[in-house]
Amino acid sequence: MSTSLLDHGFGISGYQHVHTKFPDGAIHFRVRADVFSLRCPECGSSKIKCKGQVRSRVRAVSLGSKPVWIELAVPRVLCLLCGLLCQVKIKFAFWRRSYPQVFERYALELSRRHDHTQSRMRPGI
Repeated sequence: MSTSLLDHGFGISGYQHVHTKFPDGAIHFRVRADVFSLRCPECGSSKIKCKGQVRSRVRAVSLGSKPVWIELAVPRVLCLLCGLLCQVKIKFAFWRRSYPQVFERYALELSRRHDHTQSRMRPGI
């Protein structure tokens, strides 16, 4: 699968698609960070060394009635300029949230167009 669906459909750029799984009626996209787009979260330097990773899972906008999850390994980097060792920022999701910015915009749009009973009829929300 091309990364264009992830970019245009889910707002996920700077990541490469690895594979897709379909467990229990859900859709799980596995992505990995593009090595050339990694930067230090503090100073923005590209002079970094990868020092492991942390697995993460983010809820995305549903496709039809199927829930969609984005699985990724968030790299830990050591900045060679400022010396900071930390995880890189996930560009498409807010800090400490389990859903992307696109999902938040979608939920707000649903609440504007429908009353709360109609919005609850959307599966998985």
